[in-house]
Amino acid sequence: MSIQDWPKLIRQINVKPGGWVELYDCDLEYRSFDGSLTKEHAIYKNEALVISGTRKHGREPCPGPKLKGWMKDAGFVNITERIVPLPLGTWPKDPKLKEMGAWNLLQFMEGVEGWSIAALTRYHGWSLEEAQVALAHVRADAKNRSIHLYFDL
Repeated sequence: MSIQDWPKLIRQINVKPGGWVELYDCDLEYRSFDGSLTKEHAIYKNEALVISGTRKHGREPCPGPKLKGWMKDAGFVNITERIVPLPLGTWPKDPKLKEMGAWNLLQFMEGVEGWSIAALTRYHGWSLEEAQVALAHVRADAKNRSIHLYFDL
C-alpha cells in the first residue's frame, strides 16, 4: 500500500535485453473455496473497508492481479503469471499448506492493525477504540478453523 503509482514504477524498470524482472504481491480480498467465509464475517468487512479506504487515498491495495497487465502495458514480453492460493490459518489438511497457513496467520495477527487502522480511522471516520474492537473480531475470525480463508499470492 506504500507504492503510489504501480504502472509508473513498472515503466521505470530497466533491464538489459534478455533480462528478467520478478514481481509479486497479493490480492487482499480473502476468499474461501467452500463458502465458509461470508460477507457477515468481521474479516470480510475489514478487508472491504481497508481496500475502499486505501483506494480513496489514491493507492492500490491489491496490485497482485494487475501486475501482468501493467507489465504488458510497459512493453515487457514473455510474461509468466503464477497465482498461488495462500491459506490463512491451520485449517488445511495438507501438512505443507497447514504450515504455510500457520506462518501466514502469524504475520496476519501481527500486522492487521498496522494496515487497518489508517483506513478505518482516517478514511472511514472510526474512533481508535471502535477500530480496535472491530479488529478483535477480525483476529477471532482469522483464528477460526471453521472459516477456510485464503488469498491469492
